Amino acid sequence: MPHPKLQQLATRITARFEADVVRLGQDMLNKTLQVWDFGDFQITQELVSDAFDDGQYRLDLAGDSATWQAYQLGRAEQIDESGMRYAWILDAGAAHCPTCLDFAAMSPFTVDELPGIPGEADTECNGSCRCNLEPVK
Repeated sequence: MPHPKLQQLATRITARFEADVVRLGQDMLNKTLQVWDFGDFQITQELVSDAFDDGQYRLDLAGDSATWQAYQLGRAEQIDESGMRYAWILDAGAAHCPTCLDFAAMSPFTVDELPGIPGEADTECNGSCRCNLEPVK
């Protein structure tokens, strides 16, 4: 059974994805309703198509972020089961936000000290984080 902190992270990841999808649905509905005022079928059709393209792009981003977070959570569970600590590792090819730089400098963490997982933690890069959790002794 996962550590209670890791269970809390799983709950937050799920809730965030669900909130993203709800917000996306609301935005698409609002954009679609706004274009009916134009009265020109061709313009309306193009604007609705643009709204759906934007919605698909945003849904893809939310899905990619949730998948990355789930992957990191799986890594965190494996590290916890091994009894090791967590190192916040910066991706060599990414530009890093100050929060991730701080988390990397403060590493390693115990499960109770872990500030979150990449993509989920309260960082300035938010769901676009490309850092990793790695096990350390």
